[in-house]
Amino acid sequence: MKCLAEQQRRIRQITRDYDKASNRAQEIGRKAARVITKVNVDGNNLCYQSGTFIGLSAIEALVPEMSKKYSVTIIFDAAIRPMLRLNDAQIQSRLAPNATVHVVASSQLADETLLDLASADLGSYVLSNDRFGDFNDKSVVKEGRIIRHEIVDGHIFVHDLEIKATW
Repeated sequence: MKCLAEQQRRIRQITRDYDKASNRAQEIGRKAARVITKVNVDGNNLCYQSGTFIGLSAIEALVPEMSKKYSVTIIFDAAIRPMLRLNDAQIQSRLAPNATVHVVASSQLADETLLDLASADLGSYVLSNDRFGDFNDKSVVKEGRIIRHEIVDGHIFVHDLEIKATW
């Protein structure tokens, strides 16, 4: 009886390992099949590390790497101007020539502009950690064209794009 129980435990473990490997292979295949031509970046979203405002540090490190493969547009909320103590031209000059920068009009939020810009083109993805729950009707959200990032100890990782940068 003890031997049978051990074999059943082994079978369950093999089944779990197989399921994990299968899911991982499917995820790799899904990512490889994507055709990404443009990345629209939620600029304000990348200005924080663990809730602490870090300004443009992560974006300045990431954009040169990302622009080697993709067209990059960074969309900021208007609130970024006083936070950075920079105007639109100064922000653009910090990120040029690797990205186009757009700061939305005062009292507007960048989310809708960001999503509409990406929705217009199937090869366009959004880089943000936002869930965009208020925008489930936007095609970029429905189609899962949202890419996540991690900012940790002066490093930014965009695992889906196999990009990492340090500042």
